[in-house]
Amino acid sequence: MIKIEFARPIITSVMATMGMDEEQKKTAKKLFAGALSVVREGEDIRLVKGEDDNAIYGCEAVIAYMQSLGMKPHAVNALSVSYILDLAGTFDEAYDLLWLLERVKNRNDRVKKLGDLGAPKIIMRNEYRLLWESVERLFFNPYLSNPASYTCEDGEEHIRTCVMDLILKMEDDKE
Repeated sequence: MIKIEFARPIITSVMATMGMDEEQKKTAKKLFAGALSVVREGEDIRLVKGEDDNAIYGCEAVIAYMQSLGMKPHAVNALSVSYILDLAGTFDEAYDLLWLLERVKNRNDRVKKLGDLGAPKIIMRNEYRLLWESVERLFFNPYLSNPASYTCEDGEEHIRTCVMDLILKMEDDKE
């Protein structure tokens, strides 16, 4: 079984904001966007704006924030490529998933390589954000404000299939 092991844990914005009230959702979105970061102080956390050497950001900050609220974050540490491809029923769906998985794999490899090279924090923050966006596209592509698409020979644009579409389709078929 082929797995993509993530350099850092990833949590999608949909999974993160389930069960949160409106104020908590706003804070989580700011953490995802990098407008806020989190500094751990023992068991507690402190939200900070701007740069701080001890701050964590992005998905890791959202995970820490969720834990401070007493929620259990369901972070993704690895993706099973075989399981995701088993969801595809047609060649087109499999092709879309492989394309999105390749983007995730390439971003993850880049984050690992830059981390090994000791890249500056600002570059690592941006690459981690791009990795998170790639995972979001894999799971929730059509529901994003800018979904990944492709153009056919006839000039028609098609939005790529994502994991959530296939899961919902399987649930509809069971009913």
